[in-house]
Amino acid sequence: IDFLGFYTSTAPALFGLITLYDPAPHTALKSWVKRLLVSGTCIIIIYLLFARLLQVYTPPERFF
Repeated sequence: IDFLGFYTSTAPALFGLITLYDPAPHTALKSWVKRLLVSGTCIIIIYLLFARLLQVYTPPERFF
C-alpha cells in the first residue's frame, strides 16, 4: 500500500480495529456511524497534529 500514503492507509486500518474491538452489535446502524465518525476524527486529529502543528511530514500519497 505504498502508493496510498499514510492517511489513506491508516483510515481503513483504524476503522477495522475499532470495528473489531467495539462491543456494540454489528447489526445496528448507529454503531457503524459511530465507528466512522471516531476513525475519521482520529485521522483528522493526527493530520492536524503532525502536518500542521509539528510540521512532521508523513509518507506522501497521490491524493494529498
